[in-house]
Amino acid sequence: MSRHGFFVTGTKAVFVANDAGGCRRFEAEEQTIPARMQMPIRTHQHETIYFVAEGTFEFMVAGATGYVTAGKFVRVLADVPHSYRNADNRPGRLLSRTIPRGSAPEPAQLLIEVSAA
Repeated sequence: MSRHGFFVTGTKAVFVANDAGGCRRFEAEEQTIPARMQMPIRTHQHETIYFVAEGTFEFMVAGATGYVTAGKFVRVLADVPHSYRNADNRPGRLLSRTIPRGSAPEPAQLLIEVSAA
């Protein structure tokens, strides 16, 4: 297992797992996001599950926004526009896991558990 790190807009991400052969059908990574840093809106061809390990993040998924605190998950389906920002005044930590399209049952709806700002 390789733990190659990279930086995106001031964040540090470390791959903690990817599938054999490196074709990246799935991957897991740990991201440290500086205080108040926002990631650009984007879409992926795979599903992504985010786990907030430390801090509070504001997620935007398909135009809906909400605050997600440590210990909570967010699932983003393939091809859905999404973004997030660290809403704290200190670095936050996210764990994420990608899932190839169609490998998990489709939910009836996307739910984000939100907390008061």
